[in-house]
Amino acid sequence: MITYKEYVIDATDCKIKLPNDIYVHEYKRGDTVMVSIHYFYFNDELMSSKVLRFEVTDGNRSVVTLEQVDGFIGDGISLPVDLTDNKVHPYILQSYVHHRFNGRVWYLIPVAVGNTTETILGSMLSNEIKVMISPIYNIDHHNSGTDVPIPSLNAQATRYHIADNGDYVEIYIKRDGYDVPYSFNIPQIEFGIFKARNMLVEPFDFQRLVPGFKPLRNIEVNIDISSVDNSVADVVTLADLRRGDWVYTQYNIVPIRSPEYALVHVVNSMDEKVIYTAIDDDYVTYVEVFLNPSEGLYFVVVNFTHWDGIMPTQDRKVYMRKVIDSCAIYYDLQQMEIQNYTGFLYNIKMYTPSV
Repeated sequence: MITYKEYVIDATDCKIKLPNDIYVHEYKRGDTVMVSIHYFYFNDELMSSKVLRFEVTDGNRSVVTLEQVDGFIGDGISLPVDLTDNKVHPYILQSYVHHRFNGRVWYLIPVAVGNTTETILGSMLSNEIKVMISPIYNIDHHNSGTDVPIPSLNAQATRYHIADNGDYVEIYIKRDGYDVPYSFNIPQIEFGIFKARNMLVEPFDFQRLVPGFKPLRNIEVNIDISSVDNSVADVVTLADLRRGDWVYTQYNIVPIRSPEYALVHVVNSMDEKVIYTAIDDDYVTYVEVFLNPSEGLYFVVVNFTHWDGIMPTQDRKVYMRKVIDSCAIYYDLQQMEIQNYTGFLYNIKMYTPSV
């Protein structure tokens, strides 16, 4: 018998052969819940299966089709991993490897057929539905374990390889049908000072472009700093690192698609504000958010490469968020003021937070 809360949604008929394995999937979005029940039967080396799918509303269930479930899932399924907990979703495999560097690996089980545990699980996957491992919770090994929200790494990833020291991560993201690795260094604490920097080990090299080449900006990418989810494939987000009195988040553009064609907008959808839109020869590389809850300070730093067709240079714009009459305003700090703020933003002292 399978129940949802106190309601029976399916009962196995004892007159027929009992299933050898049963897997129940619950999909939730808002107040809507859909449940898929997979039954597997083994006969010698042969396997058969059946699937029942329901929508559950106020204790009532109604049968739905595979197409309805797929439509409800939409863009994909995100499966979280908590580095402090060995329990993971059955679709995720984990191991310890010594290849390239010592560390733990989490990866998705392949789509497959067969009657082993792994192939049974793989048979429930569909190439039509995008499954991702995200977020990775407790990514910060400096975390006290009581930080709220929990530090996390968010990406549309199929595989993670995290070094033993926790500071180096390889993330595999699908590009043109292949799993492509991207390497990241978690920004370091040096002699008690947190040094924020670009976490992508190998940023896009604009010098590889043909001199004088002016790409058409026909790919639009939105970085929404009100959220740390993985809704944009081009963005990997390191969220909620607690450093002294500050909470640090970085949104990083990874070169899944050619970044020279990307037009990046930095927005805060909760504030209903467009903070920055790349212009002319500026190409956003990563965005940082520095939040100091105890002092009420909130800074957004947009880091970009200026490419004039000859020589790339690095620059940034700094915005300070203020709320006036219940309206959020992002002040574009003038160049003469920037150094005053970046001096302490990029040299945060580590000590016990005051809140």
